Amino acid sequence: MQEFLELLSEALSNFREEICRVTTTEEVEGIRVKYLGRSGAISSIASSIAKVRDQDRKQFGQAVNTAIKEVNDAILELKNRLKVLEADVKMKKEEIDVTIPGRLSGNYIGSEHIVSSTIQNVTEIFKILGYGMLEGTEVENDWYNFTALNMPEGHPARNMHDTFYVSHSTNGLLLRTHTTTTQIRYLSDEKTLPCKKASIGKVYRSDYDATHTPMFHQYECFNVQCENVSVVDMIRFVKAFLSMFFQTSDLPIRFRSSYFPFTEPSFEVDLKCFIDQDSGSIQYHKEGNKWIELLGCGLIHRNVLTACQIDSKKVRGFALGGGIERLAMLKHQICDIRQFFNSDYRWLTGL
Repeated sequence: MQEFLELLSEALSNFREEICRVTTTEEVEGIRVKYLGRSGAISSIASSIAKVRDQDRKQFGQAVNTAIKEVNDAILELKNRLKVLEADVKMKKEEIDVTIPGRLSGNYIGSEHIVSSTIQNVTEIFKILGYGMLEGTEVENDWYNFTALNMPEGHPARNMHDTFYVSHSTNGLLLRTHTTTTQIRYLSDEKTLPCKKASIGKVYRSDYDATHTPMFHQYECFNVQCENVSVVDMIRFVKAFLSMFFQTSDLPIRFRSSYFPFTEPSFEVDLKCFIDQDSGSIQYHKEGNKWIELLGCGLIHRNVLTACQIDSKKVRGFALGGGIERLAMLKHQICDIRQFFNSDYRWLTGL
């Protein structure tokens, strides 16, 4: 047995010398195989236990196990240390100086995304027309999103929305399906009247096709006065807003009677467009072949005002809302709303 113990001691001594010269994780693996692999130095010595006398095998086995543990521990410690050092070296090589001016790709220097520029355009129009901008929360509760908007539990209008619920508990949380929640929050919490307010933000619905996406941007504005507000006032405002956005006073639009639970009477505004069946291109034109829904509007329902604890006999107002992407599609002749979110560099640079 003494002969095997001396061989084991010599192998450990060699291992200690060699591991001090290792500088990479690949070398660590190599030294592990050299000593603990199937044919490794220490593994070969361990397999000689059959040649050791029965009374010495326990002592020999303990010596081998101690040696294996020492090698394993040393390899694991060194491997972890080298991984940290190699990661630091890699990070330094990949360091980016954020103060260096960016490289230009040919003659293209980048531009605002068309959705962002449309949001800014609509925001500026609202401000010019005298509307203050509000911000709302994207995660809402059931009361602000449905109940206060004249859609109580079980109301058939709730079926219009495939809603993303965060919590299904009573008054549960959900991703708002429209920016009209901002109107409710302002009227129920602030109650500063008269008021002319607008908001723009993300809304969510479980829908996905050429004209709908699960997330899109919606604009909303409302005008609440302590005097009579008529449909004529609303129509005048809608025409002014659309004329400023499309930069024409001869826009082919129509007001079509519709239904929304939070306005009465309610209207949808359509834009006459020409759609090329072959190319799929779309362009608004008075000689168009199809009416495209542009936005919804109406006088704020008395039940909505009552829910916000406002006297609907003394206060009246109108509201309108629609999709930012829909405005951008019709203004820039874009056929598929999904193109806005595909991050196709070729398409974006072609706008």
